[in-house]
Amino acid sequence: VSRIGKQLGESRRIVATFEDITYRKEAEKALIESERRLPDIIEFLPDATMVIDKEGKVIAWNQAIEVMTGVKVSEILGKGNYAHAIPFYGDRRPILIDLALHPDPELEKHYTAIQREGDLLFGEAYTPSLPTGIAHLSATASVFRDSNGEIIAAIECIRDNTERRQMEEALASEHDRLAAILDGIPIPAFMIDREHTVVLWNRNNEIFTGTTKLEMLGKILNIAFLFKGKTPPTLAELVLEMTDEEILEKYGSRGVFKSDIFPGAFESIGTIFPLGEERIMFIQAARIFDPKGELIGAVQTAQDITERIRMQKEREKLQSQLIQTQKMEAIGTLAGGIAHDSNNILSGIMGYSELCLKAVQDRPKARHSLEQVLRAADRAKD
Repeated sequence: VSRIGKQLGESRRIVATFEDITYRKEAEKALIESERRLPDIIEFLPDATMVIDKEGKVIAWNQAIEVMTGVKVSEILGKGNYAHAIPFYGDRRPILIDLALHPDPELEKHYTAIQREGDLLFGEAYTPSLPTGIAHLSATASVFRDSNGEIIAAIECIRDNTERRQMEEALASEHDRLAAILDGIPIPAFMIDREHTVVLWNRNNEIFTGTTKLEMLGKILNIAFLFKGKTPPTLAELVLEMTDEEILEKYGSRGVFKSDIFPGAFESIGTIFPLGEERIMFIQAARIFDPKGELIGAVQTAQDITERIRMQKEREKLQSQLIQTQKMEAIGTLAGGIAHDSNNILSGIMGYSELCLKAVQDRPKARHSLEQVLRAADRAKD
């Protein structure tokens, strides 16, 4: 409000201006309310959570982090000089929450994995000093900013990933063991995951196809080089993407059948061209499941049966020739027997006809008839 006047005794005017500050007051009230509720929210977060101010002093330490570290909030609240790191590492040192406030590439190298996205910082590390012993933790840290964008504090949420890490290490160990087994078997073999990425490619596959593990591992399966550029689905891909019934319905007529030896496995015989040479392969493929029964991939093996097929065809050819020879021998034996028996009969006919011919020298008609008998018998003999 301002007063505008002239000299004493003259008229005066009052000018007033107004500004609506309702929104600002409501915003301030909401900010105060959020600041009041923030400790309650942090307290009941399921992950171990701490908050430090700009000076590095602990201003929040929830129940979950008390359980994880064994340090009560009353023992840590208000303390600085990296006191919040001692429960995890046994000494005072910058940890992820400090790196969120003050980035330091050198210190970030201490983490087994770390990633930054704007104000968010993700990290993983081993923590040897926790009451539970050595643990593998994953954490997310970020900064708090005021309405002017100035950093006023930082928060870190921590999760114990020891069990998951152990499972991953066990899975990696199992993977290595399976790789060693596959490398040791004397036939080509490979394994793909659910996305058809090659995760195993054994030594015999390298030798047989001329394609190395380096060229195949971590890549989507593509073995067109074995089919002169064509890309038919492999048996491993079929068992990944189709049910048993669908496989048999669509590919049963093309020579794909269920294994009689390995339950759940499928088999087929096909032709490929490794190193440009035509080879006939007996192929087997089966699904792979994790301990929970979830489908995680498929394994496929192949046996080169080219020589076996060639020898089988050769045996069939020899067998056919043997059967033909035996037939000819049988026919020869039959013909020889018939000829011998016929000769005995004809000898009697011809002998008696000649005797009769002498007896009928004076009977031209009878002699002519006997001469015809002798000619016919001679033709039969020939």
